Amino acid sequence: MQANTLNLALVAHSARNVLEAYSTANSDIMFNGFPRGACGATSDLIGRYLNEAYQLRAQLVSGRRTDGAIHIWLSVCGIIVDITADQFGKSAVIVTRQSPWHGAWETGEGEPPDVHQNDWPCYLAPAWNAMVAGLVRAKFRPPASSIAAA
Repeated sequence: MQANTLNLALVAHSARNVLEAYSTANSDIMFNGFPRGACGATSDLIGRYLNEAYQLRAQLVSGRRTDGAIHIWLSVCGIIVDITADQFGKSAVIVTRQSPWHGAWETGEGEPPDVHQNDWPCYLAPAWNAMVAGLVRAKFRPPASSIAAA
């Protein structure tokens, strides 16, 4: 898969749908009240997936506003991928090269998502498994970790 807005939007919308269903069906503290407060976890999940399934190097971007709000999204080859912006009254899924709203946040250097299971707190494993299963059902490529486990 090439890193373009259409391909990334397809993955982002599917991942958003899967994680919405996951948050409703499970009492996972990281996804309680999804999307509110879940921007870091979802960015880690999608970033890991894009890395393992498509070898796309996503970067976590952490932004801070003057009112103290913090938000995290992904940058993939210069494309913004954000599936939790609706917690701030924006679209649920934003995949674009330019976003004045994202540009208004004060950001630091991007960093890679936590992409290895043993680097994650245990609470992300159930959400990872649910997201991967949902994306595979939607005909997206399985990540390398699920291929090795099969």
